[in-house]
Amino acid sequence: MIKNNLFGYLKRFKYRMTSPQRWKLTKEVYDFLGSEKCQISEEEKHVMRKFLARNIIHWINYPFVNEYMFRKVNVFYDNDLGLPYVLRDEKRLYFRKDTSPSNVASAYNYLCIEQDTRSPHSYWTFDIPFTKDDIAVDAGAAEGIWGLDIVENVKELYLFETEDKWIDALQATFAPWKDKVHIIKKFVSQKTDEKNVRLDDYFAEKGIYPSILKADVDGSEMVLTEGATNLLSTHLQHVILCTYHYENDYADLAEVMKKHGLKYCYSDGYMVTFYTLDGDFYSGDVSKIVRKGLIYGKR
Repeated sequence: MIKNNLFGYLKRFKYRMTSPQRWKLTKEVYDFLGSEKCQISEEEKHVMRKFLARNIIHWINYPFVNEYMFRKVNVFYDNDLGLPYVLRDEKRLYFRKDTSPSNVASAYNYLCIEQDTRSPHSYWTFDIPFTKDDIAVDAGAAEGIWGLDIVENVKELYLFETEDKWIDALQATFAPWKDKVHIIKKFVSQKTDEKNVRLDDYFAEKGIYPSILKADVDGSEMVLTEGATNLLSTHLQHVILCTYHYENDYADLAEVMKKHGLKYCYSDGYMVTFYTLDGDFYSGDVSKIVRKGLIYGKR
């Protein structure tokens, strides 16, 4: 599988010793991509297999990943807020208070891998012409990298995030735009109560109707759509939803797009979802974890 040279041998030995589960899965996915069972295009198979022949498996398995893996990232510390941050296009992107500089650097590099235009998880795959009249929603904002990239190009930005440690970081990141950025600590759902909110209910109450929605909500994308039927059928012009959390998400969410009259397409490439939503390492049929990353709907 790995070329017979010293470098390849040493990498293989390291993987087998330090990450036996991932090494085993690397070989299984490599073999699956080379089998007749795999319905991916020959070009896609070739690119991913070539990467896996020299690298342990990641969620994203394309050559550009190595441009970021060991890239140096300058991590700064805000003494007043007690939060680490990096500079992204001269704007501060803050991270959680308990994150070490090395982990901030690793996390930021992986975020950059995700949002590289060659990535199957890049929101920039799709040509969305942001305007000063747009109201954008980021459901599952986490550190807020997508929101930070678009904040100066939209009228208002609504960030839905429930984790306390991310709330502090989001407030710090978006402090320069606090007049137009709104952080909501609730789960987006098909019901509205103390901890959950339907997007239809939230925006109808305000008399505001967003035009752009991006959602990465750990497998609750279908639930989100059940609580946003009015927005999806009438108001939203651009919708980006993650499709890699569950095996059937890409097909189920395509039906949602069709139901609400949205033209849709997928991001290029494939992700390998080798951890379950419970945080367990995947063991089973590897054909079920090679998945499309994003679906995009446009009115």
